[in-house]
Amino acid sequence: MPESDMRGKPSSTGRKYHSADCNVNISMQGALEFFVTVKGKRYGSVTARYD
Repeated sequence: MPESDMRGKPSSTGRKYHSADCNVNISMQGALEFFVTVKGKRYGSVTARYD
């Protein structure tokens, strides 16, 4: 995900971290798939298959 889609924030100890508004999506079509979307664009996924 591009850094421009994230916000830099200071932690309680003063260290900087990045935060982003995103959606975690789940698809159940033959396998269980989790994927993240930010501003409608898909970033990364994990698929679980059970035999």
